[in-house]
This record gives sequence, structure tokens and C-alpha cells, in this order.
Amino acid sequence: MSDIIATILKSSPNKKEMKAPDFYTDNNPNGYCSKQGFKALLSQIGENNLQKAELIIEYLSEGYSNDNPAVTYDDEETGLKMMWTKFDLGSSLQRMPFFVTERMAAFMKDCQKRKIKPGFTFEELYLEAVKEDTV
Repeated sequence: MSDIIATILKSSPNKKEMKAPDFYTDNNPNGYCSKQGFKALLSQIGENNLQKAELIIEYLSEGYSNDNPAVTYDDEETGLKMMWTKFDLGSSLQRMPFFVTERMAAFMKDCQKRKIKPGFTFEELYLEAVKEDTV
């Protein structure tokens, strides 16, 4: 994909920018995951996959095109549901696992279809999940 096409797609007006609180079903009936479910998932996937999750949120927030199958798999190492996602970074493709719980597969699909664009970082998403825990 050319740079101009990537720029046009990144600025597409069809996507709704989502903030971290709206990701959670605790705050938004159309959210994708409960705060408790998100925290439980993060506690089970390990450091390597946490780093990949952070990178995936970064790529989605920056508007990179992603492609992922509608199929989820059981990860042999963790026993958790996951799906593979692939990002077109312009000069390369990067394929990474994305662990899912609740409606997080729908989140990836909505990003892929450009229905939403995450307007948050992985850190903001995590801090929103633990907000009540630290009060």
C-alpha cells in the first residue's frame, strides 16, 4: 500500500475514536470487556505476550491496517483463547497473537472494519481497569 493510501485510510471519518473507559462494559454497555476480565487476562498471558498486546494497541491506535481471521484458537501454553492478527506496517507485515476474552475478538474485528479507532494507549487501558483498585 502506498504512503498516501495509508494516510487517507488512517484519517477516515468512518471510524469512531474510542477512549479507554468506553472499552469496558463496566462503563459502556457496548464495550468489549469487563475490567475484571481484562485484569484476569493480563495476569495469565506472561511478559512476552504483554509486550505484544501493548504493541497491538499501539498499532491500532496509530491506525495501521490489520487483518485477522474470524477464528479463535486455544493457546497450548496458556489454555486461553487467542487469535492471530497481522499488521501492514508499510514496509513489512507483522503477525502477532492477540489473547481474547469476552468481546475482545469483536474489538479486533471492529478495528479491522474501521468502525472504531482506539484513542488510548495500553497503559491508559490498564490504568482505567485498575482505577477502582487504587482508590
